[in-house]
Amino acid sequence: AVLQIALRRAISEITASGSRVLLVHTIPKFSRDSDAYKASPFRLLVDPQGVADSQRRAQVEANRALGLQAEVDAARDLEGVSTIDVIDQICPGTNCSTLRGSTWMYRDRNHISISASEQLTGTLRDAMGEALR
Repeated sequence: AVLQIALRRAISEITASGSRVLLVHTIPKFSRDSDAYKASPFRLLVDPQGVADSQRRAQVEANRALGLQAEVDAARDLEGVSTIDVIDQICPGTNCSTLRGSTWMYRDRNHISISASEQLTGTLRDAMGEALR
């Protein structure tokens, strides 16, 4: 409830200034730091999967459920507020990994990589366009 109240207050202050809000829902967090930038170049070439971290999608959903619900509840019924959930783009299928094929999806345990951000460009552009209508 504390997160929901604080988030709703922050959103309300932004919309009171006449701005619209696009709230991007929480992305999966990883338990260990799989930061590719900290791994040795040799290890990245020889064993990138050994540096990567992954979780079952069901566990990801369970881990983010409370925060996601707080975000949904905070944004509910507020004028000028839209939400978007990019979980399907970040974690397609039954697993969520910091490494998808040869593309690092996360730069550390909490932040997506530039490559992952670029993959979300169209989705976020469309959501922002909708939010501004």
